[in-house]
Amino acid sequence: MPNPFLPLTEYIPDGEPHVFGDRVYLYGSHDAANSTRFCTEDYAVWSAPVNDLSDWTCHGVSFRKEQDPRSRGGKLVDFYAPDCVQGNDGRYYLYYFAAGPNTAPFGPMSVAVSDCPEGPFSYLGDIRYADGTPVLKYLTNDPAVLNDNGRIRLYYGWGLGRDFRNRTLQLLYRLVLSKLCNRSVKEIKATKPCVLSCAVVELEDDMLTVKGEPKAILDSKTTAPKGSDLYRHPFYEAASIRKFGVNSAISIIWSIPPGRTTNWRMPLPNIRIMVLSIAA
Repeated sequence: MPNPFLPLTEYIPDGEPHVFGDRVYLYGSHDAANSTRFCTEDYAVWSAPVNDLSDWTCHGVSFRKEQDPRSRGGKLVDFYAPDCVQGNDGRYYLYYFAAGPNTAPFGPMSVAVSDCPEGPFSYLGDIRYADGTPVLKYLTNDPAVLNDNGRIRLYYGWGLGRDFRNRTLQLLYRLVLSKLCNRSVKEIKATKPCVLSCAVVELEDDMLTVKGEPKAILDSKTTAPKGSDLYRHPFYEAASIRKFGVNSAISIIWSIPPGRTTNWRMPLPNIRIMVLSIAA
């Protein structure tokens, strides 16, 4: 199998492969060559037969930035790392986070829907509570999604990669986080164990509405026990969820802060894996 497996003119970072039927589909953000920003292109989907991963097909644009309602006034949002899941209704749901023009830092996560895994997808709405208000608890970054035997679990978060637990500087840290993350100091103080966490929340059958409050499941550097392996390799971003059998545990893969890996001399995020035990 040749590597890289995509053409050298195609940039699909944040890749999330999923098997639907007899093909593996690759979802991810979409960079432009020589761009000064990340994630500037429309989403595109590639796929290959599960028994021949050298034979990749580009299905073209799956979801256009202009389809997101925040794209207006001639300014298009940027589409960050997405993930896709097949819902209990048989349709395919693309979860994503929009940034850039016409957005605020860590605003709502969104979802688009299609009858086919390759799209085209249509905008469905923002992730919300039952009363319609958007879910903004923790930091709404890099959504990942899993159909866990009919239960739809949405994972997301951002960890920043700094330890903010110093009590003497606590107020200063919260002020900095407030400006950086678009959250009030009151919200930051009230979010436990820390706004800098990986969180999970279960979705209703409409694939938009959460069933309860999101819960933190993975520590960032601010809450990981000092000296532990997790403190050395804390959650930073890019949660990726896998379950390899009906009764198997859930595995979460995440990136650690840039520059923390010993495997590269370049400041690239490393990858860590942890097995989760999710309560019913």
